Amino acid sequence: MQAGHLGLTLAEAKSLLARLQTATVMQQTSGWIAQHGHCLDCGAPLRRNGQHAIVLRTVFGKLNIASPRFYRCCCAGRGRASFSPLADFLCERTAPELRYLQTKWAPLMSYGMTVGLLKDVVPVSDDLSVTAIRKDVERAAQRLDCELGDERSAAQHSTGSNYRIPPDHWSSASTVAMSTHAIKNAARAGSKSSSVRAFPPQAIPSPATICRLARS
Repeated sequence: MQAGHLGLTLAEAKSLLARLQTATVMQQTSGWIAQHGHCLDCGAPLRRNGQHAIVLRTVFGKLNIASPRFYRCCCAGRGRASFSPLADFLCERTAPELRYLQTKWAPLMSYGMTVGLLKDVVPVSDDLSVTAIRKDVERAAQRLDCELGDERSAAQHSTGSNYRIPPDHWSSASTVAMSTHAIKNAARAGSKSSSVRAFPPQAIPSPATICRLARS
């Protein structure tokens, strides 16, 4: 036996994680669908109206999940319109942890290097692309800009358009220095340089912040 044969290889670990993720998510979503396959008012089972597949991107792979549609119950007088419980629940199709990793690393290096890093260490889908990461990072930036709200506008008005949030505020979730403008600048420069830094590492939002924003 050689030292290099001890334990799992990276490829084996990624494969196991991907399979475990698939089994876990399928069990969880099946339970959610079963729970919402009955009328919440009278308890009657709801009639099916076909199904479609939902694509969910996670740190441990891209999943295709069956999402059935149900006719609404007539007991509440809401007509016969159909709905998909799983589609309503999964309004975001990128898992918060994957969004966090993308948001953490993309500002510190090129988007291409971020894709390569994620593919090297976790079983993300092979079709994860620079464009997908850029869009997710921009969405996170826009949400953080919305959280800053009037505070950013007032500061920019009083100090000029180049206002930068002071370092002692970098760790605050409500004052993270991740503006949409900075993200777009990084996106344009990311294809030219692998050392782009749109903002300091301390300004990167925490996993809890990204998870909260992803679900809002």
